[in-house]
Amino acid sequence: MLFCGLQTRQLVSPEFDDLDMNYSPWLPADRNAAVLDAGCGRGRVLAFLASRGYAHLEGFDRDPEAAAAARLRVAAPIAVEEDWIRFLANREQAFDLAILKDVIYYIPRDRLVDALSAVRRALKPNGRVIVEVFNGAAFTGPFVAYKDEAILWTPTEHTVRRLLERAGFARVIVRAHVPPARTLKRRLFNLVGAVWREVLRGIYVVERGVAEENPRILTTKIVAVGDVSAGGSGGASS
Repeated sequence: MLFCGLQTRQLVSPEFDDLDMNYSPWLPADRNAAVLDAGCGRGRVLAFLASRGYAHLEGFDRDPEAAAAARLRVAAPIAVEEDWIRFLANREQAFDLAILKDVIYYIPRDRLVDALSAVRRALKPNGRVIVEVFNGAAFTGPFVAYKDEAILWTPTEHTVRRLLERAGFARVIVRAHVPPARTLKRRLFNLVGAVWREVLRGIYVVERGVAEENPRILTTKIVAVGDVSAGGSGGASS
């Protein structure tokens, strides 16, 4: 599967600004690519993909109400399912791209490598997964788990990378989430945030020294991309 790597963004609705900025460089060039949204919620990511011209979309979510809302928003099969492994059991090499937005921390950590391995097996050779998560290394990162009691843990760039690698993804790239910057107010807000992150970086050095495990990414969210090897193999490590 050939991926876009688009440097020129299409004009999209302001609702999708964050998705366009963070996902567009990683999307398939072929608009007929099969795309899965795991934990699709009310269908915002699927609606974004449909607006970009992708025609073969599918999603699932454990919340029946959210799945019903997603069906109203996009013309795509949306299943109600909580068990990723069960849902993907008979879908080996079915998809070119899987998107996991704000979902992996609802899965217990001792089951997560198995779930991500099921995602990898559901991807075609040269397929790709995009994972977006809240960043536990950000100053307010732990607050995420307090405001949503269903969140079981908060990842960092290092844990996300290790989990994807253990699940057998051949190449993993982890980047800071890029916030929207459509308005002057938003750009000023982003500038203040960038200054604060440099302060936070200094706090980590003061408290922990110059340690390898110190976070390099301090934005409130992280985007990780994992590729499947051309052979489609690459079993999970224990």
